[in-house]
Amino acid sequence: MNDSSIETMLRQMRPAPLPTEVCEHLQDEPVKYRVALIKRPLLLGLLSAAALLILCFLWPSAPSPAPAVTLHQQESTLLRSNRIALEKHDQVWWEKWEQEWLDEEVTLCSSNPALVRFTRTRHEVVWQPVEFQ
Repeated sequence: MNDSSIETMLRQMRPAPLPTEVCEHLQDEPVKYRVALIKRPLLLGLLSAAALLILCFLWPSAPSPAPAVTLHQQESTLLRSNRIALEKHDQVWWEKWEQEWLDEEVTLCSSNPALVRFTRTRHEVVWQPVEFQ
């Protein structure tokens, strides 16, 4: 195991010393980072503008006029109903119905004396359990 050729080869692989210029450069003190003098006033101005903007949003404003009161009424009327199917699921009988509804909506606003009336018909298909009496 005492092979002198391996030892000499390992000693030859030792790294060479650093050049003198690099050693001198490593001895210098590192340069400290300093904020440029022009950036400080800019930063203070931005912070002041942000504070002013936040203050404007949070400052209580004059009372606003009362909002208009809106009255809304909605009514649905069943016009027609037809049974389409009758099926049994999990020991319960279900009916499938087709329904036609008339929807009426009336809206009145206190700031404007206009009355808005809206009507439409709507078709639905619903499943409901059969109730035996």
